[in-house]
Amino acid sequence: MNLSKWTAVFLLFLGIGFSANAHALQINGYDPARHDRFVPGTYAGNPVNNPDFFASQYDWSGVGWNSSYPSQSITMISPLHYICAWHYQIPVGGSLSFSNRDGELKSYNVAKNTIFYHPNGNLAGDFALGWLDEPISESDNIGYYPILDVENDWCFDKEVYMYGWNARVATNIVENEPRYSYLKTDFNGGYIDEGYCQGGDSGSPLFMTWNNQLALLGIHVQIQPSHLITNHEYLPDKVFPYLNPAMAEAGYAVDTITIPEPSTILLLGVGLVGIFAGRRKLKR
Repeated sequence: MNLSKWTAVFLLFLGIGFSANAHALQINGYDPARHDRFVPGTYAGNPVNNPDFFASQYDWSGVGWNSSYPSQSITMISPLHYICAWHYQIPVGGSLSFSNRDGELKSYNVAKNTIFYHPNGNLAGDFALGWLDEPISESDNIGYYPILDVENDWCFDKEVYMYGWNARVATNIVENEPRYSYLKTDFNGGYIDEGYCQGGDSGSPLFMTWNNQLALLGIHVQIQPSHLITNHEYLPDKVFPYLNPAMAEAGYAVDTITIPEPSTILLLGVGLVGIFAGRRKLKR
């Protein structure tokens, strides 16, 4: 297999995902009572939902973590499958933990990882599809997430939620300057809750909200702390050519939200007003 320029870029950042054990998602005005998904001191062995978490209105139950290395997060996209970074996979036989909608701790085993390649043999992107050894039962009360099916320029200047290690969450605004095929966010400390990733955050999800639910837009894969820039693997263009054929062998497909749908154009306008109004409130 020949290494493409994409592979070379991924290899350049390979060590970043595994490094920086003393760091975590950086947030302007960081307050554990506001930005930690769980009550400080309870994660990860006995996580207790944080009642003051600023994004508690959304369902985060489908974001799990490596039971042996809880700073490493993954995101469920079906009852059987999850998304992670290619350079930061959970080993086969490893365990994933989740806090379900009732705040109960659940664990499952990893069966395999599927890595995707272009027809010419080069990597399709810095992402992998993880498989559990069996689907999560509905009674376990753990969610999974749709992927927004939009063009990447639609995302420019819109707010996103950035999940980072140790279950810390920030917001940011997608820049209208894509790097390679990624979405890009950078940090200027312009408002409270603004964040940027550190080494170790690779593979954690980038969400946008739609109709009051979290929808997956990407995962963190290229982190440049010295420039306060994070590049996010943009998932919508990976859904149909890569994820769905692989998931089909187990009878699954990715749930997608296509924007704009004819019936939701009006809602789109209303939703964006809410997004930017919320952002203005956070500025100081």
